[in-house]
Amino acid sequence: MWVALRGDRLLARVAWWSRPGDATPRILDVVDLDNAPPAAPGTSSSSARSR
Repeated sequence: MWVALRGDRLLARVAWWSRPGDATPRILDVVDLDNAPPAAPGTSSSSARSR
């Protein structure tokens, strides 16, 4: 699984599926993106998401 972080905030994650022994991934399995707006300066990311 690959994740993209900004500080302690998870921005995205991607995971691939493959069979044991495969040299390359077979299927893109998970793509999750954080679509919340960025936090305003001086606020926490959790308070910006709840607006």
